[in-house]
Amino acid sequence: MILRRLPMLAVAVVGIIVMVVVARDTATTVDPVFSEVASPWMPSAPAPGGLSSTWYCPGVPAGAPAEPAADTPTSEPAGDDTDAAAGESAADTVDTERIAGEVWVFNPDGDTMNGTITVLTASEDQQLVQPFSIPAYASHEFDIDELVDTPYAAAVVEIQGGGGLVEQRSTWPLRQTSIGESVAACTNSPASQWYFATGDTSEGSQDLIVLSNPHDHAAVVDIMLETSRGNRPIESFTVPAKSVRTIDLREHTVDDEINVGVSIVAARGSLVAGRAQYWDTESRDGYSMVLGAPALRNLWWFAAGENAESVTAEYAIFNPNDFGIQVRPIPLGFESPTDGSYAPPEPIPVGAGDVVAFLLSDVPNIPEGLVSMAFTSEEPSQTFVVERTLTRTIQGISTSSVTPGGTAREDGYVANTWYMGLGPHEATTAGLIVQNTEAVAATVTVQAIRADGVVNVEGLDAVALPDEGTVAIDIPESAVGVPLIVRSTSRVFVERVLPRESGAQGRVASWLVPAA
Repeated sequence: MILRRLPMLAVAVVGIIVMVVVARDTATTVDPVFSEVASPWMPSAPAPGGLSSTWYCPGVPAGAPAEPAADTPTSEPAGDDTDAAAGESAADTVDTERIAGEVWVFNPDGDTMNGTITVLTASEDQQLVQPFSIPAYASHEFDIDELVDTPYAAAVVEIQGGGGLVEQRSTWPLRQTSIGESVAACTNSPASQWYFATGDTSEGSQDLIVLSNPHDHAAVVDIMLETSRGNRPIESFTVPAKSVRTIDLREHTVDDEINVGVSIVAARGSLVAGRAQYWDTESRDGYSMVLGAPALRNLWWFAAGENAESVTAEYAIFNPNDFGIQVRPIPLGFESPTDGSYAPPEPIPVGAGDVVAFLLSDVPNIPEGLVSMAFTSEEPSQTFVVERTLTRTIQGISTSSVTPGGTAREDGYVANTWYMGLGPHEATTAGLIVQNTEAVAATVTVQAIRADGVVNVEGLDAVALPDEGTVAIDIPESAVGVPLIVRSTSRVFVERVLPRESGAQGRVASWLVPAA
């Protein structure tokens, strides 16, 4: 375990943020029916007790990559020296036998859990409906790529009696030598707006927006792509009822774009939006499938960040508003140099519709090691989206992954209990990163969900968490292969940092699921 404290020079600034979150009373408990979430938030896990709960998985690869559709709307790029689509890349010639997509349903409670999974594809006529029953404290894996044959498939999981936990895992071949792996929680509700802060279409990279519509009626959306060469609108894009549509951003942007901001606004209906990013550049290599942000916020958190020669932590700040904003990046969770040489970064101006990159390595005199982050605007009305691209280079091989920012619920609620369904394949150093949002020292307990119930993981029943600090927790062999629960006496954000499949280099980070 690694303990690191907040740099004292940032305490005054962060204290303001913490008071906003902490000074509010705990949110009033609502009936845990996911389809009735009052406002968009990150995926969350309410306790059982409702009539039913529904999880919406943004999409996993389930077959050969699709050819660009002839009727896909495209935007004309400006100028004579740009091309609308990238050339053939490794993303177009993948080994389809190494593509896989899974949906995992976890039952963290003592009663049998019954439900139904519906798999959505490009055609409403090809959807698959399958009932399931999962014993107490057990889980079930649905191999989506074996159930359907389609480039990307989304899933809707309905659980009788509420509760449960649903996550998806995607794997994709990388340069024919290894496998990229991405884990993401499924969301609790479709939304009428979705945002992505960074996308990469440079060199051989591919950026796909995956839109799924679980409803009985078509959804119509307007999409705005923000690039360094201006915006690219995609107007009145239709996603038919109970189907999945993908948009290859190479068909709508010039090539060599490394930070493409995406705004999706439904003119009719609601839907679920994910982004499948494949990197094939000199500095980035990897695969990531993540859920978009369903709302703009003025405060975002990241638990797992690192300042090291072999690690690049880049944060893309996207302002989809029609007015400029000021965003303050706040490094957290490390010991400040005793010589006073460290100074917090200044606020960053982000123009209307712009994406601005913030590199942790550009902060002068920041120590090496674990560094958490918070991003806040100078005014509460100045809302935005942040995503982190973390690239690790091991033995000359780079592995990249994207993580959207974590945020409080609209009423200020931050969870003290987080769930992890999909964990590492092996014992992992610093596999859990816990970020304390409160100005009080806390204790963290890690529990495992086993066949006979929920038990504390030996040695992890009383982990010290500094006030406004961060702790990295090793996942021991005894906690591999089972769902975990992370409980804290304070309000926290928790990320998992998972090694890729056995024999592959690199690690990828993603959020655990907070209790609602």
